[in-house]
Amino acid sequence: MDWIKKIEIIEAKLNLNTNQLAKTLNINSRYIYEIKSGKNKNPSAKFANDLIKVLGISPDWLFSDNDDGDVIKNNNLSLENEKLKKELEELKNYYSQTIDNISDREEIISKINETIQNLDKETLKSLYTILKPFEKN
Repeated sequence: MDWIKKIEIIEAKLNLNTNQLAKTLNINSRYIYEIKSGKNKNPSAKFANDLIKVLGISPDWLFSDNDDGDVIKNNNLSLENEKLKKELEELKNYYSQTIDNISDREEIISKINETIQNLDKETLKSLYTILKPFEKN
């Protein structure tokens, strides 16, 4: 199994850079950089488990020698992520057009809240995973 390739594919599929991936997994980004550089050829079981549990990576895919196939273990979750990304992108575009107008900002917050209220638990977890790297400490 090629961990360098696996990490690159995960980052691409989830649209995360290495720092965002590390923050999402609550680990030091140096750990991932060591894997990607080949310095760490045997990541910990905890790291692999976090990829599976936190990000929803398919264990079958992660531990296979094949880089093809379903990276995300739940295709429905993957589709929900795509819907969420599309909705967030629409909100982002709308927000960028109306950034100077406070009432529009409140309308956006209201729309986000309304959208979140209608999401199921798994989709909410996915949304949290997507947004977690952008949290302010």
